[in-house]
Amino acid sequence: MTTGTKPTTFALGPLLYPWNATQIKQLYQDAANCSLISRVYLGEIVCAKRNPLLAKYLPQIIDELQVAGKQIIFSTPILHNDEESHQLMLNNIELARQYQCPVEINDLAGLKHATGLEIIIGPYINTYNQASLAVFARNGAQRICPPFEVNRSVIADLAAFVLPLEVNILGRVALSISSRCFIAHNLNIERDNCKLACFKHSAGFNAGSEQQELFNLNGMQVQSAKIYNLIKEIPDLQSIGVHNFRINPTPEFSLNQISSLITAQLSSTPDSFLTEQQNQLFANGFYHNQEGYKFIE
Repeated sequence: MTTGTKPTTFALGPLLYPWNATQIKQLYQDAANCSLISRVYLGEIVCAKRNPLLAKYLPQIIDELQVAGKQIIFSTPILHNDEESHQLMLNNIELARQYQCPVEINDLAGLKHATGLEIIIGPYINTYNQASLAVFARNGAQRICPPFEVNRSVIADLAAFVLPLEVNILGRVALSISSRCFIAHNLNIERDNCKLACFKHSAGFNAGSEQQELFNLNGMQVQSAKIYNLIKEIPDLQSIGVHNFRINPTPEFSLNQISSLITAQLSSTPDSFLTEQQNQLFANGFYHNQEGYKFIE
């Protein structure tokens, strides 16, 4: 897809939720068949205990995506806090070498292990200024995905640097990351003996205050209850030099539904669903330098 002089590209971010085999296979079949998507991030990044199910189907998923002509990027965990997650990081970097694909680094501890690979700096690393971008560029970074919470002014400053940006335009915001599992804690069980309790909460675990849903507990992440949505801001992002965008899988919408919403926005015929549901489901406050839970029209 091309707008102006630069092509506009869309990527599917790594799966953040403990989905079952049917959901996993459907997601990546949809990605393979989705003309909007050119890049797909693969790899368990939230909790290494969830990895065996995804790993079981990974060879099949890779084959399907490669046949469909999608670029594959292997993502590393957001926190290397134990031997399991450290080994998963090493395994995903090795997969990138094996398949000659880029690797996304989501914890700086993984950067030294990715020497010689094309590196993407993920949104879980704090990147707020051009000085940070310069450091990452010297260490082999080819693209940066800034954190959700950066506002338009910061994005514009980052976009002026030589490294291309990839901005998250849909998905729940990771507000907090911990070595503890919030779902295990909520259920009064130990993370080391969790028996994958999170698989009973494949969309996360709602938490709130004063009868208002504020958070979504997803393993080691506290996410926003609302879905961060910058679809209507795509033209504005393009105007400040951003041409690469990331969609994160969400339980509420299929990839085909998301693709239709984006295509309608880019054709200047935005879907009425975005307007009808904006205050209930969506937020974009961070982009507009306001409270993150708000939706600014």
